[in-house]
Amino acid sequence: MLIRLMITIQWHLNNTGANGGAIGADIHAQQAWNIFTGSSAVTIAVFDTGLELTHDELTGKSSGDANISGTVSEYHGTHVAGIAAGNANNEKGGRGVDWNARLLSKRIFEPSGYIGDASVANKITDAVNSGAQIANHSWGGPDYSTT
Repeated sequence: MLIRLMITIQWHLNNTGANGGAIGADIHAQQAWNIFTGSSAVTIAVFDTGLELTHDELTGKSSGDANISGTVSEYHGTHVAGIAAGNANNEKGGRGVDWNARLLSKRIFEPSGYIGDASVANKITDAVNSGAQIANHSWGGPDYSTT
């Protein structure tokens, strides 16, 4: 029951039309999970506000920069990481698209704001050198960057 409830709440994984949603307007995760649920050989770098590394959905699969109080949307990185690779079937919440992927947090926001393009470029290089095959960048701003 709890797993069915959680997948219903996670409308991006299985949109049943609840709360005004459009039936089937999702990524068809349930069908994909019948084929493959993910791999611990995959590392996803999350460039954001850091992660709550000990969060129930991320424990044992997260490393890198922790979130810190005072950043803009300080838990946004944790939320994004949960969608990408939250633990599945632990009866504690939702589940990520890749149930088994490793997460590498790269904090690009500090209480003072964005750390700057040059610093982000260094963090991208570091993530690749650390084995990340996927990079999530769900942040933006008003300015164009040549980086």
